[in-house]
Amino acid sequence: MYSYTLPTTEEVSFYVLEYNNKEFNIPEIWNHHKRMLFYYTIEHHQYIYRNNGYDRFQLKLIPHLSKIEFFKKNSLYPYKYQNHKNYAKWLISYLEDVTQQKIRYLKIYRVVAIYEKCILKVKNKEQIIHYANN
Repeated sequence: MYSYTLPTTEEVSFYVLEYNNKEFNIPEIWNHHKRMLFYYTIEHHQYIYRNNGYDRFQLKLIPHLSKIEFFKKNSLYPYKYQNHKNYAKWLISYLEDVTQQKIRYLKIYRVVAIYEKCILKVKNKEQIIHYANN
């Protein structure tokens, strides 16, 4: 069924979003697009946060485009810093739209779990974002 061997891993990492003493969870498959936006954007946010405002694509492009005079002189996409500081504020507005509730606070955790004897156990839970909506 697969065209290559899937790598095995002992650890699995994922994100948990908490707001107003609730966990963000939309289990219905037809609402996948609502939770997908959170999970894809948090991964992107974390990457640009760790890399000083540059995404994976930019980091691959910059070394190649630096050789072209036009790109060196113009501050176009590959060199443009992505402001990640407003992510939590944006995410709160998105959650308010999805949940139809006023969001008072938002916390995002990165959870690392391990499989041990066919049981999933939490190895580490780290809060990576906390934002209070005033």
